Amino acid sequence: MSSPHQVARGIVSGLHRDLAVDDPLAPGSRLQLSDVVATDAALDAQISGGPLLNVAGQVVGLSFAASYQGRSLPLAVSTVGLPSEIDKMVKTGHLLLPSLGLEGLDLSPEEGALRGLPVGTLVQSVASGGPAERAGIRAGDVLLQIDDVRLDPTHPLGEVVRTRLAPSQRITVTLARGSSSTQVVLILGQEHPACS
Repeated sequence: MSSPHQVARGIVSGLHRDLAVDDPLAPGSRLQLSDVVATDAALDAQISGGPLLNVAGQVVGLSFAASYQGRSLPLAVSTVGLPSEIDKMVKTGHLLLPSLGLEGLDLSPEEGALRGLPVGTLVQSVASGGPAERAGIRAGDVLLQIDDVRLDPTHPLGEVVRTRLAPSQRITVTLARGSSSTQVVLILGQEHPACS
């Protein structure tokens, strides 16, 4: 007889992971996730959403089940920045997140070396009329730093934007284009978070 209340050990096998997973709402499409925690907890769609606790009993993540090419991936999203997002929702009744207006791929040292690029975030596309385009950022640029925060595997772009920045904030972006680097200043846009 199985119990409706279950606890898994949830041993963490990786932090700050960037993964592409199957999009449950668009078969054949992928979602790019950043700053996720890999765990060994046995998860499925019915038991996703529970807390991931550290040894002190503090909630450090929210668990969810994802899949990639038919293989189940037990993951957790970090709770870093979550209290400030909850405060914003309570005060305003809605949540608006800062937006650069671009899609990017975080490059590890290994990925950067394979591509002949520096560690940072490779810009894959830029939204027409968005903050990045207005600042002159183009697909193929590599974002290296946002203000004083260097982008690297422990500081991926999505986490930096989500936890350190706010809509309408003026920021300085250091980027590499070809063999040179430059800085641009832009004012962040805002967007509603995507829901699945």
